[in-house]
Amino acid sequence: MNTLLRGVAVAGVTALVVALPTVLGLASPWPVLLVAGVAFARPARPSTAAALLVGAAAWWLSMALRAGVLPDATWSEIVAAVLAVSIVVLTALVSSDRIPMFAGLAGIAAFAGLYEPVFAAAPTEFLSASPLAFGAVVVATGLGILTATLVEVVGGISPRGRATSLRTEAVS
Repeated sequence: MNTLLRGVAVAGVTALVVALPTVLGLASPWPVLLVAGVAFARPARPSTAAALLVGAAAWWLSMALRAGVLPDATWSEIVAAVLAVSIVVLTALVSSDRIPMFAGLAGIAAFAGLYEPVFAAAPTEFLSASPLAFGAVVVATGLGILTATLVEVVGGISPRGRATSLRTEAVS
């Protein structure tokens, strides 16, 4: 039953993204699916959303360096990628994993997946194109986290798939 509820919720959000791509700024539902998967793996908390956005911002920064500072070379891509991953790892370390590394890496994947093809086609358009891609990641993060949170609250389902009680019991 838990899988069915989660599946129906994700299918509904996916249909919304496909039906309204220009309204939501998402050409494809895959970023929402990625975020929903991350949120279902762990409680949908603000720290999960924060980690996703830290990862996306880290990749945006690395792309900014590639667009404006580093030469167009393989070693530049390596430096930029290592920088982005290092930011996510350091954020997780400093926060004692309250901002989880796995969600930060998913944020990198979401932004890189959306923006890398755009950057490869027109690196000089970074300042105009990258904010749109980042905005799409923010929308995807919101939709994915919202979907997971609603399933947890409405369905009484914990992130691990176990039913939970919304009642609290008095401590004797």
